[in-house]
Amino acid sequence: MTEKLPRRKLIVKHETSKKRRRVGKPWWNDGLTTLWNYVCESECKWLNCKSASDRALLKSDCRKRFDRAGQSAKR
Repeated sequence: MTEKLPRRKLIVKHETSKKRRRVGKPWWNDGLTTLWNYVCESECKWLNCKSASDRALLKSDCRKRFDRAGQSAKR
């Protein structure tokens, strides 16, 4: 029976990250997993960044893309 059911594969790059992932939700897809991993990577870069303008770009750009993709997947 498991051969017939589609399975979602979650690839987590940082195993120590305890952030919520909504893999069990019906609207979650592989594209959102990729974007979420990008958000996590950007957050690490953002926390270590010294320039204020680079920090703002790293934070807002990747979060905005993930949020928009998540909202469109829910619809």
